[in-house]
Amino acid sequence: VHTTAGIGSFSTNALKTGEHFITANFSGDGSANYLGSASHGVIQMVNDPSDVGTQTVLTVAERHQQQRADQVGFTVRAKVTSSGSATAVTTGEVTFVFMYGFRTAQKLDWEGEATLSSVLPVSSWRGYQIEAIYSGGNGLQSSMSTLTLQ
Repeated sequence: VHTTAGIGSFSTNALKTGEHFITANFSGDGSANYLGSASHGVIQMVNDPSDVGTQTVLTVAERHQQQRADQVGFTVRAKVTSSGSATAVTTGEVTFVFMYGFRTAQKLDWEGEATLSSVLPVSSWRGYQIEAIYSGGNGLQSSMSTLTLQ
């Protein structure tokens, strides 16, 4: 593209759904003694236009018997789905955020689920909150769900 006052602009509607790495390159201008240069680049996400909403649902999949009576073992499952999109949610990851700041990320499996097993003190169980945050990907929107343990 040509520049105007040192600025070049470009727009397109030809990018497919997903991530695209975009750079800008200036070839230089010998008549004005400007050297060429290249940008570092950016990642442009193009969302699936039929994805009217990605949803993450967090549930307790199972409670485990623990060796110690003062602990509760459990497994939580985050299921990610997309409304309106033909693209199955099978890529990306879910970040589990525990009430007191612990965070860990788990990749989605082929069914769009991420699971995590953990242990809490019995005294912390009731009312303890966990969030599941899907970061989006493959053209799908991000979403999150909060679970309060009962």
